[in-house]
Amino acid sequence: DAGCINESEMLRTFNCGIGMVVVAAPEEAQAVADALGEAGELVAEIGRIVAHEGEAMTRYTGSLRG
Repeated sequence: DAGCINESEMLRTFNCGIGMVVVAAPEEAQAVADALGEAGELVAEIGRIVAHEGEAMTRYTGSLRG
């Protein structure tokens, strides 16, 4: 807000608080999450990689504001 940067630009430019991202195959995701949780990490699913025709893209849902 102080920098007058709109939300879409913030999401495109900054990691917005995501410290580490792990990508796992869907069939392995729960085992990976369990292992990280057992190691003391806080695990939250933040997205999916899906097949898409055409140019690569990122789609954001949700909001930066809690």
